[in-house]
Amino acid sequence: MGYGPPGTQVRILDEAGQPLPNGELGEIVVSSPTAMSGYWREAGATGRVLVDGWVHTGDLGRLDEDGFLLLEGRQKDAIITGGETVHASEVERVLCDLAGVSEAAVIGLPDATWGEAVSAVIVAANGASLTEAAVIAACREALPGFKCPKRVVFATSLPKSPVGKVLKRELVAQLAGGQ
Repeated sequence: MGYGPPGTQVRILDEAGQPLPNGELGEIVVSSPTAMSGYWREAGATGRVLVDGWVHTGDLGRLDEDGFLLLEGRQKDAIITGGETVHASEVERVLCDLAGVSEAAVIGLPDATWGEAVSAVIVAANGASLTEAAVIAACREALPGFKCPKRVVFATSLPKSPVGKVLKRELVAQLAGGQ
């Protein structure tokens, strides 16, 4: 969270590359005299990330009314379900606010009907008794239906990197076969 260094411009873009108004969630792009000029000997990768002088970070965020940047997650964690885009971080916030949830991760699992199914992996707090139906019902109160998990899996822990980042690819690999 915060402002960029002096001389840095920050924008939030929609999926079509158009600027979004403050408060709207989209991809964070930056322009700065100190921003990258490209990847070493990787013209193709540079062309995908550096567009018209703007670095496409792959991060999701929003600017508040004062221009303060709020980070929301990674674009690669977006789930495309039935033609709609669901940002995992938005669903994770709702799940983590539920009583009895210690940790939660939201992933997209292959689905013949929807392309990807929004799926939640939850670690319950000690002594908490949560059910899939209760979790889904709580999500339906806070989110549009297409953003609600179609499947809830309870786990004792989430796989994490040495720095504590949830390894969502591992969750997908573990659970995709169980469809």
